[in-house]
Amino acid sequence: MARIALALVLGYFLVFVLHLASGGISSPWYELSAKKERRTEPKVLQYYEPKNQFPFPIEHARKLYTAGLSFEEILRIATVYEKYKRKYAFLKASRPIPNDAAYLLARHVSIVIESVDPWILIAILRLESEGGEHIGSCRFYVKRKAPRSFRRLIAKTRRVHSFVKISYPVVAYSSKGGCGDEVGIFQIRAWFYLRYEPEIRRLLGVKHFLSPWHYLPSFFVAAAILRDIAKVHGVLPANVTIENLKLCRKVAATYNAGRNWRYHVGKRKYGYRACKLALKLSKKFRKT
Repeated sequence: MARIALALVLGYFLVFVLHLASGGISSPWYELSAKKERRTEPKVLQYYEPKNQFPFPIEHARKLYTAGLSFEEILRIATVYEKYKRKYAFLKASRPIPNDAAYLLARHVSIVIESVDPWILIAILRLESEGGEHIGSCRFYVKRKAPRSFRRLIAKTRRVHSFVKISYPVVAYSSKGGCGDEVGIFQIRAWFYLRYEPEIRRLLGVKHFLSPWHYLPSFFVAAAILRDIAKVHGVLPANVTIENLKLCRKVAATYNAGRNWRYHVGKRKYGYRACKLALKLSKKFRKT
């Protein structure tokens, strides 16, 4: 009887060893402990790259070539496009976009969208978030409900980019004064972004929702908004340049204040500061 018991113990031990060698253990206690270990593993995720990443569209290259850009310039734009299509500003310590890369992205979207002078787009980016470095410092509290459009946008972002935790505040107002619903590096109103996002999705050939904290779609949406603002004022977007200060201030002020733009075109106001910064950045860029 003792020999039979010893043989059974040795048999079970041999089976256990064989399971270890094959790399699979099916015992419930092991699975439970493995789950606990996985839960305790720290998740360090700075930028999330979605599965359906979109390549540089051929149609965009054709438009850039038709606009008079050389093959070398198109190649530089495509290189920056490939880099920033993977970048997200979810982190509290986001890095600003360098001026040279921002100019290439802005020039690209301005030609494709048929929008305003790219330097105006860059100046607005600097004023709104310092080039993507500051995307807000305020949270929505339980006592104050977030706007419906903001909640819809957050839900869409979480659904597509489920691995990214939107744990940091995302709007640029102080916690004492309450929160608005501006999102992303261009601090676009949530309902504005939701309105323009389908157009940009079709333009980039993407089926999934594009988050406003994704650098590339934010550039396209901001350029589309400036394009339509110029049309509302009865001018062609191509005529809104840093040399035409009157139109430049009017369009920049409308981006910031909407129908109250008249109060934001004077000296030291948003429209004035945006155009002055655009001129300064363009001169500095031409010297380098």
